[in-house]
Amino acid sequence: MAELAAIGKFHEVDDAEADGVIEASSHAILHNEAFGRVIRNMYGRLQVLEREIAELKTSNKPKVEMSKRGVSP
Repeated sequence: MAELAAIGKFHEVDDAEADGVIEASSHAILHNEAFGRVIRNMYGRLQVLEREIAELKTSNKPKVEMSKRGVSP
């Protein structure tokens, strides 16, 4: 069954097409790494904001007291 599902989906690949795929995938990997770094760098800040929001929900503090580090209005 697995072989039947692949019939007609593959073709012979020449060197130019293979080089193009490798080139395209190398750029995609760099973008994925960049997105990963952004997410990792923001994770700590997101945790701080979640704690501040939880504190605001449990108390009646004004929004002005929230930390402004790295957050634009």
